[in-house]
Amino acid sequence: MPITIPARHNEKLAQLIERINRDRELHQLWKCANINAVDRSGITDHGEVHIRIVANIALMLLRLLDDGGVRMGVVLIYVLFVKVG
Repeated sequence: MPITIPARHNEKLAQLIERINRDRELHQLWKCANINAVDRSGITDHGEVHIRIVANIALMLLRLLDDGGVRMGVVLIYVLFVKVG
């Protein structure tokens, strides 16, 4: 199941998503985490669906903060430039 995150013309983000979607080992780790969480511990989903939901919410929050003029700590500390897609 591919991870879909709106890259909005952000080439680095699009490349990262593509690499994540091709990484079979990473997807298997997510499946194992989900088995441990849901089947063995009885807690909520921690597999690919959870990853997609959290990634999309995090990106949405990042974009909202950036639109509001909030500078990210990693940008300030490492003198990076924000290019939020």
